[in-house]
Amino acid sequence: MPLSAPQDIDGLLRLRVSEDLWQAMYSPLPCLDTTADCIQRLQIEAIQNSPVIKELDAKFDIFAREFQAE
Repeated sequence: MPLSAPQDIDGLLRLRVSEDLWQAMYSPLPCLDTTADCIQRLQIEAIQNSPVIKELDAKFDIFAREFQAE
């Protein structure tokens, strides 16, 4: 059985990073059905964990402190 050609290191790194990102994104969900309660729980969790919303909250906090200081 001949040895296979060595794999492209850049391709391996991209694949590994992609797998790591998927693993980080895949976390246990609080529910897996299509009921209104489950959808609401998933929406709340997504909002609480959103890096974009966290960044906006931080900017609003800075603005609020600056506004109160005036």
